[in-house]
Amino acid sequence: MAYNCKEKWCPRIQHFSTNNPNIQYDQSIIGDALHDNVKQINSVSTHVASFRNSAGYTNPLVEPTGSPIMPPSPTTSPTGTPTSSPTLTLTSPPTENPTKSIVPKQSPTDITCNTNDVIFSVEVETDGYETDIIWYFTNIRKEKVSHHSTDFKSFDKVNMCAWSGNCYTFTINGAGHHVQYKVYVDGEIVVSGTTFDKIAIHNISVDRKKKFNIGSSQQKGCFWLKRKEEKVGYFCDKYLKLRDKCPETCGTCNF
Repeated sequence: MAYNCKEKWCPRIQHFSTNNPNIQYDQSIIGDALHDNVKQINSVSTHVASFRNSAGYTNPLVEPTGSPIMPPSPTTSPTGTPTSSPTLTLTSPPTENPTKSIVPKQSPTDITCNTNDVIFSVEVETDGYETDIIWYFTNIRKEKVSHHSTDFKSFDKVNMCAWSGNCYTFTINGAGHHVQYKVYVDGEIVVSGTTFDKIAIHNISVDRKKKFNIGSSQQKGCFWLKRKEEKVGYFCDKYLKLRDKCPETCGTCNF
């Protein structure tokens, strides 16, 4: 909610992450047990409100129950010196992680995506000369959703999460070097090639993974649509949401 994702297009949805499965956005949950900003904010609200609490100051989160009690006036001036400096004990820092931003990972085993996301994997092999090989993904609105620069290492592999049910364009710049590359979606290779001193561009369509309401309370999905075989075109023309969320099966990206 508070900031844009760095590696893919994800608009702010005006919701804090929560482990409540009944609160969803675009038919997807917005948190889990490890990503629950609502719980974290509620758990420290009293501490934060009472941080500067002193005589005459009322915690704004607590309803007053009577007339305020004023401290008694001192009868004599203090004559002694404090025995020690006052100490302030702060509450411990949050132990839970904030809502994740999408950052490329170096190993397919250490990346976890939302249930409606796909995993893009990009393998790049260079000739080993010192340079930067730049590649990135854009969505159908030409907005850059991921960007990465591969240095002069001979091999690099990056994994990232991306929304399913979308159209993407993969662009890689060989920068005058011999570069071999492969792009996978959920482990299945969809793009491969070799580039030298030129820019290579590939279009990738990704069907939505989860079921969705196509109308008249019918919960269907792109896997269901694929099984229709010769009737795929008929259902894509009949249901707008199928055309929108199954661009790979319906061929509706229009790059």
